Amino acid sequence: MTRHAELVALSAAQKVLKRKRLQDCTLYSTVEPCPMCSFASREARIGRVVFALSSPVMGGYSKWDVLKDDDLSNKLPEVFGPPPEIVSGLLAAQAEQVWSQWNPLAWRFIKRRGCFGSAADLSERYAAAPRRILSWAALTAFLAAPALAVSKAFLRSRADSKPMTKFDSQPDS
Repeated sequence: MTRHAELVALSAAQKVLKRKRLQDCTLYSTVEPCPMCSFASREARIGRVVFALSSPVMGGYSKWDVLKDDDLSNKLPEVFGPPPEIVSGLLAAQAEQVWSQWNPLAWRFIKRRGCFGSAADLSERYAAAPRRILSWAALTAFLAAPALAVSKAFLRSRADSKPMTKFDSQPDS
């Protein structure tokens, strides 16, 4: 999970350019960088971040405010650079098409949950976090109920029956 494309790209750029600060560079991504990648971008002092699809659930710009937070560079100027220029929505329609062609079912799920896309694309129904219909404990109890019922019935029938005699280790002749 720590080898996100943005981290790989930042690391490669630092190696090729032989420097840690990338203030004159642009980071391109299909989906808005997550908070981890956003912090790395701020630490590398990236000059511009460009992405096609926002991530209102997990994004380091639209959800967690990492990419646009001036306070980071004000409080820790030794670590974090100024907020980068942000360009969102570049080739968004094409990015959505690629996602939907790659895995139509996954794309419908992602869109319906509001994980990717613009915040304006989210309907009222999916603006809030989805609620679990059934808790794990209730699901476990529901699935285990038939097995427990059979076990209890078996134990009751055994209690009503005669005790089992020990089997001889040698067969009858």
